[in-house]
Amino acid sequence: ISLFSMSAFAADMITAADAQNAALKTVPGKILETKLHSKKHGLTYEVKIFDGSGISKLEINAISGTLVDRKWESTRPEKAAAFNSAKISHDQALKTALQEVPGAVVKKAELKVHGGKPVFKIEMLDSRGIRQDAYINAVDGKLILLRQDKVIIGTPSVSLAQAKETTLSNMPGATVIFAEREEDDDDLQYKVDVMSGNSSYEGSINALTCT
Repeated sequence: ISLFSMSAFAADMITAADAQNAALKTVPGKILETKLHSKKHGLTYEVKIFDGSGISKLEINAISGTLVDRKWESTRPEKAAAFNSAKISHDQALKTALQEVPGAVVKKAELKVHGGKPVFKIEMLDSRGIRQDAYINAVDGKLILLRQDKVIIGTPSVSLAQAKETTLSNMPGATVIFAEREEDDDDLQYKVDVMSGNSSYEGSINALTCT
């Protein structure tokens, strides 16, 4: 379901942007995720907001725009620090993603933490109906990488050579014996095996943040 084009479902339904604005009036903060679903309260938008120390989940009625439910959960300090370091908004991240895939329909937009750093993941369907995922740096707004049907296309901002270099910087004197990129939905990383002295070690480097 598109988060930002709901007219096909109901002419009187509020937009995701309307739901976000209603949620922000209740809990000021940073939007982490917005999605439309049908639960016990009927058709609602679930809006997740980070308020500086925790995450509020607000259910906004998709017809009236009223708040129907609200929950809060604490956030680990390291995750809170990553969210607090985000500088760009959902709208800015969406604009960047749609520049890469013109005409796409946005299915989901979420601010996540990868390797201790904030990253927007924008899930889209292009004009052919193929899934495209854009990962946007939430600090500088630049595209990190684009995946088509879970396959990275183009050149990712973190290369295999950078992953090796980062690994060796943490293990001076070691030698890389094997390295490859692994992909499993959100788990994008480089596997880097090294030899130090008579011992071998397995390491992993986040493919989005090089950490």
